[in-house]
Amino acid sequence: MLEGPRKRLHLLLERCDFSRRLEVGFIFGHLDRLGRPNHSDRTPAAMGLDIACGLGTHTLEFAVRNGGRVVGLDFDAGPLALARLQRRPGSVDFLAGDSQAIPCASASFDYATSVCAFEHFPDDRRAFSEAARVLRPGGLFLVTVDSLNHPAVTASFRERHRVACRVAQYYTAESLRQRLDEAGFEALEIRYLVRGRIASLLTRYGLWSDYGKTYLIASAALAPFIAIEERLTPQRYGYKLGAAARRRGAFVGTPLRGAATRSS
Repeated sequence: MLEGPRKRLHLLLERCDFSRRLEVGFIFGHLDRLGRPNHSDRTPAAMGLDIACGLGTHTLEFAVRNGGRVVGLDFDAGPLALARLQRRPGSVDFLAGDSQAIPCASASFDYATSVCAFEHFPDDRRAFSEAARVLRPGGLFLVTVDSLNHPAVTASFRERHRVACRVAQYYTAESLRQRLDEAGFEALEIRYLVRGRIASLLTRYGLWSDYGKTYLIASAALAPFIAIEERLTPQRYGYKLGAAARRRGAFVGTPLRGAATRSS
């Protein structure tokens, strides 16, 4: 990840990052399948885990979007301390722990999310397996990762990005599907994100500018145009990948309301 003040600035203003908005939008699309409880529905609200949550910005969004209890997990005490200072509903907790050895009991959660973190883990296979372990059978796993599988990506850009962002591995749709399968997941959808020309230019500028204020301002201003271009660009490549997967096995307890039950 980025170091020093730039890291804190990037975390504090991550709501402005167009790439994060595309990633979170992908997760929202699948979280909505879980449904929200209502006063006449006795089905308990789903319980979620946000893996490598950082400042907890997205953890709070997921909690507001879906209701229920959400736990944000992160190894870094600094961002977690700031996460705990944010105004948040009582249904959100933050927990210090290693995503490659999650300090939670097996089958504890109905769904798990992770925004652009697994590419940084030294042992990503173990992290995927841990995500599967803490999910109840039939639970939903929503994850985004770095891919850099895009025609505009050069070898020099990839190397600079790998060093600057401390990336341990990049993914293709095929390699991500394999990781999920090995861990005990059935992939429901795997989609390339950040595909268009504007997004590509802005992504390259972000790395060159160390993801500073100008990049974040441009991100916010261009986000509507990028969203339109994203819908028009083929699914063959992208700087990011989003995946929705279901934990294999028979459902335990009450099935998730409206959860996807078939592969797309």
